[in-house]
Amino acid sequence: MLMQTELVWLLGAVARGDETAFEQLYEATRTKLYGVLLRILGKPALAEEVMHETYLKIWNMADRFDPATASPITWMVAIARNRAIDIVRKRGDVSFDEEPEAIEPAAEAPAPLARHEMTAELKRLLSCLGRLDPEKQRVVRLLQRLEPRSTGGET
Repeated sequence: MLMQTELVWLLGAVARGDETAFEQLYEATRTKLYGVLLRILGKPALAEEVMHETYLKIWNMADRFDPATASPITWMVAIARNRAIDIVRKRGDVSFDEEPEAIEPAAEAPAPLARHEMTAELKRLLSCLGRLDPEKQRVVRLLQRLEPRSTGGET
């Protein structure tokens, strides 16, 4: 990848409509942006599509780039990342790679024995549910969906 000063110069040239500079910028940064998009989206074809959208946005917004605010690659990655996150949210997918704050810290994860007990309890529950006639199973499932989720402050 090019040095930061070279990327700043290329973005300035792109802001002036220099197609050759845009091609050089693309060649210098495409691997990085594609990697970010692929990690977020998980699908090569979708990452490729969003990469095209990202570079179109970079072409159209290059005049808004401010080297005092961010490095060129940080600015470009932010454009790509924001677009990818928009797509993930619209699709309803959850990407833990992209939303690390959604991952609970390891210290709060259940111990292996507790996970085993939860699994055993879940198996017992499913076994009981399986013994019900289909109509009662449907009622239990509907009630489970209607039950309000606990917010932690209720007793």
